[in-house]
Amino acid sequence: MTGPFDSYDGSSFRTRFFDGVRLLRNSDYEGALVVFREVAAAADPQDVYRNTYRSYEGLARVYLGEKSAVALCRDAAADDMRAVEVHYNLALAEFKLNNRRRALLALQRGLAIDSANPELRRLRVIMGNRRHPVLRFLNRDHPLNKWLGRLTYRRPRKPGRS
Repeated sequence: MTGPFDSYDGSSFRTRFFDGVRLLRNSDYEGALVVFREVAAAADPQDVYRNTYRSYEGLARVYLGEKSAVALCRDAAADDMRAVEVHYNLALAEFKLNNRRRALLALQRGLAIDSANPELRRLRVIMGNRRHPVLRFLNRDHPLNKWLGRLTYRRPRKPGRS
């Protein structure tokens, strides 16, 4: 299945959308937000990429500090179970807001669609693995597990130092 990144989809604002993606990748979140709002508003409700546009708008808003914008990404992901980009954007937004569990769920949904997607796999490696709770019979959020976890945590050493 092709996405807005792969081939020409016939929309008149495709190049404008790519301008927004470039702005987002260059950390110009305000400029990207203007473009994504424009594209999402102009998109036909039947446009197959409408949820992709909405997810990019939500991601730009999250990067600008609007925590409630993650709801836009969540709605777009709930409405579109085929677009990997939508789930990737949701995972980035959740990760930015320190919602690790939700970010992992979004990554898993995206990997279920395309298990070889390099961006999803790279984000999964960046997120890393969590340690098991010290006392496994207690919840991870239990105060005793939190306290013992802080006591037993070792920071990774820098390469070349002993």
